[in-house]
Amino acid sequence: MGRTPGLGEADADGRRWLVRETVYERHPVTEPSWLMRVDDVKRGLGVTWRGFKKQYTLDEAKTNLSALVSAVSVSPAIADDFTTRRSWARLGWEAAYAANSRAAATVLTEVKLTLPGADAMMRQGKWRVYLDDQRPQQLHIAHELAVLTVPEGPFRLTEKVTYYHYMQQQLLPDAGR
Repeated sequence: MGRTPGLGEADADGRRWLVRETVYERHPVTEPSWLMRVDDVKRGLGVTWRGFKKQYTLDEAKTNLSALVSAVSVSPAIADDFTTRRSWARLGWEAAYAANSRAAATVLTEVKLTLPGADAMMRQGKWRVYLDDQRPQQLHIAHELAVLTVPEGPFRLTEKVTYYHYMQQQLLPDAGR
């Protein structure tokens, strides 16, 4: 469904529903299924659910997910609950963030690039710099290797693509394709 799956369809309670018919495929099981997401913006709650079509009609699936969402309660002290699960200090991260942002900006300035704002991409020539808004926040730097003119609408890319993917200072094994 993705991080920003779209508006969906609102119900009478103001919740947004996204429904997709899909096929669950995990060897040896291949089954038609419902993949549903409901966002209850008022409560700050989003729930994704999958159910097999042989067990649920669309109405039964919506009723099931609606009951699940109604039964979920979010504690007002949820931030305090997460404190025990963090591997970092709840307070004091601002100084490390500021220091890391200054270091990244300095390095980018040396190569004549600028640090964009969170969830924004900066383009300069063949360089792309993107600072995501995820946790942990990551800085993505890409250099264009080739330019392909692609048609409008759906198309099939058959050209070779080369990329390197670093995560937590390690080159992942699938890099270099």
